[in-house]
Amino acid sequence: MTAVELAAEGAYVSPTALDGDAGILAAFRRPRPPLIPELFADRPEILAVFFKPVPACNFAQTPAQVAHVLARRHRLSAADIDSVTARVTRAAALYPGCDVSGPFEHILQAKMSIQYNVAAALAHDDFAERNYVPQRNPDVQALAKRVALVIDDDFTRAFPAKQGAAVIVRTRSGQTLEQSADNLEPTDADGVHERFFAAASTTLGEPRAHELDALIGTLESCADTAELARLTCKARGTTQ
Repeated sequence: MTAVELAAEGAYVSPTALDGDAGILAAFRRPRPPLIPELFADRPEILAVFFKPVPACNFAQTPAQVAHVLARRHRLSAADIDSVTARVTRAAALYPGCDVSGPFEHILQAKMSIQYNVAAALAHDDFAERNYVPQRNPDVQALAKRVALVIDDDFTRAFPAKQGAAVIVRTRSGQTLEQSADNLEPTDADGVHERFFAAASTTLGEPRAHELDALIGTLESCADTAELARLTCKARGTTQ
């Protein structure tokens, strides 16, 4: 009854959330693991963890990076673009929320959508958090509707070891621009610090953001954890 009432109010979800390739039924049909798992046969799995360069879904990382390269190389704007094709792995295209061209009402929808991520990278030439507020980015929303997602067999065969993607842009002047990558490029330590500082300075101000960044870097030797609480206050007496 609750589901019916939600639907009547306009709520919607992925139509394949239950029986799709990435649905809940598939999750319970996986083969059982061996009785004795082989630990660290190659290397500890934790070493495969990486920092995402784009503040969005894992499957949107490579397409957004590739689109970013095109935007920088050709100085594109949303108004210059007639249509876009993004070639991705089958896993990326079928993951719930990734193959969505709109409408976008919430930040999470924008961050999950490959179409939105590609459009944002092409339109803004960066991965700033402000790009993922749909209401403030009508140009990105309009461009996302012109982005088509296509499953690429070569990228699919290389997955999950690699997450490749390609983006083909057709401009209103008749040009066809293409860029691809065999895998995503993780963010390095400098990139992590830059993104942290950008977020922290907006809320705390630059001086305190610098102090907080330095404290986090030496947290294991911090004598008093109250210092962390002090630095994360927007103003004295107001914690965030």
